[in-house]
Amino acid sequence: MPLYEFSCKKCGKAFEELLYNSGLAGVVCPGCGSKKTVKKLSVFGTKKSSASDCVYRESCKKPSCSCGN
Repeated sequence: MPLYEFSCKKCGKAFEELLYNSGLAGVVCPGCGSKKTVKKLSVFGTKKSSASDCVYRESCKKPSCSCGN
């Protein structure tokens, strides 16, 4: 299940919920109980791959991969 970030329009509380996409409409603020919540744009971390990280080194054709192929 994906973790989504929300904020409440009524009290301003920021919180996270584990939900399937179908459950996004009924999110309730844990602070005040309001249903006036907004899903926030989440930022996630990525790791730049190095030549030793590429498991497809022999056949890699990705232009963004740094494996050298």
